[in-house]
Amino acid sequence: MKKILSNNLLLKLLSVLFAVMLWLVVVNIDDPTVSKTISGIPVVTKDEDVITSQNQVYDIVSGDTASIVVTGPRSSIDKLTKDDFVAEASFSEMSNVYAVPIVVKHRYSKYEKNVDITQKTTTMTLKVEKIISRNYEIQIEEGGEMASGYTMGSETVSPSTVEVTAPESVINVINRAVVEVNLTKYSETTTVSLPIKFYTESGTLVDLGSYTQLSTDTADVNLGVYSVKEVPLKFSTTGTPADGYELTDVKSDIQTVKIAGENLNGIDSISIPGDVLDINGKNSDVKISIDITGYIPEGAVLYDNDELLVNVTAEIEQLVTKKFNIKTKDIVVRNLTPGYTVNYPDGENASIQVKGLSKAFDNFDVDTLTAYIDLSGVGEGENNVPLNITLPDNLTAAAAPVVKIQLVKEETSSDTSQSTDATTTGQGDNSSQETTQ
Repeated sequence: MKKILSNNLLLKLLSVLFAVMLWLVVVNIDDPTVSKTISGIPVVTKDEDVITSQNQVYDIVSGDTASIVVTGPRSSIDKLTKDDFVAEASFSEMSNVYAVPIVVKHRYSKYEKNVDITQKTTTMTLKVEKIISRNYEIQIEEGGEMASGYTMGSETVSPSTVEVTAPESVINVINRAVVEVNLTKYSETTTVSLPIKFYTESGTLVDLGSYTQLSTDTADVNLGVYSVKEVPLKFSTTGTPADGYELTDVKSDIQTVKIAGENLNGIDSISIPGDVLDINGKNSDVKISIDITGYIPEGAVLYDNDELLVNVTAEIEQLVTKKFNIKTKDIVVRNLTPGYTVNYPDGENASIQVKGLSKAFDNFDVDTLTAYIDLSGVGEGENNVPLNITLPDNLTAAAAPVVKIQLVKEETSSDTSQSTDATTTGQGDNSSQETTQ
């Protein structure tokens, strides 16, 4: 037997080797070793409190999913998907540059012996930031136009500030906090709750992200809607101009202003009191600028702030004195004693002086005046008696008019009763005027 085994030993070894190789070939043909890349394996984070306990937050820059290459029998490899693996990143192993190692393992132990894992994704990269807080004043921004006859008056917001707690990168880009009011929606005073929005300096809406906390995300805005009304300005003066001068008019560069308020009933004008415009002793125009803000009635405000200053002129003009002649034949005589007659020693005209503004004489006609004398208690002979005349409202007598008369007793008696209102006439038809200032 020994001889049989020892004979042709080399040949027998070669046969065994060939058999093994043949077996390997057969095995590889039936279930060969293959490799496959599997991607998209979710990476689970652990020990996040390493960051959050320090009042910090993080964002995953890269490595939120992992890719691996698996090698093993085709019969096993073909069945594997990303769900057969677990990827973990423990923040406790984070480096100083915020890199966290990723470890990928088999989810099921049955593949551990015959399937090898080679990681293509080995690191998760983080962006770590401090959480800080900042208060912002809430601003009201208007948009649209109100209906005709209305304007937005008072506007208040409650609360007036909002506290933002967020990553430092978010805080650094917030320029302002606003509530936006669409004016077209309102025609009466109201309170409305509006969302608070945050904008960058360039006007871009800020994405607050998931880590941001607000003390409030809305604010109540009280909108005082005012009606608008146009009213005239009325000016008074104090004192009187110098002797021989007269206030002719008060003019302003703005005659009317628009006011606004919740209730403007009863406000028909804005009156500027006389102590503001003092013309006492003045002999020329008085010009002043008046800030009318302080004279707006309670419950109203100026609609347009450009109308704060009003330029006012009190026009003062010198009076003119002119001399006129009244025909004595047109003078009515009252209370003439019966048996007497009136003569006018100075002739057919009586002189009067009239004072007023130049323009007041434009339509003045002395011949249209009513003039009379009253002879009650006047004795016989020459007398100076008052001449009563009726002048237009814008003219006055510069001096009390007087006319010289001669009261003469008639030589022959007459039984005919004389009228107590007799008219004695002179001769001629000559009226003239002289002007003095």
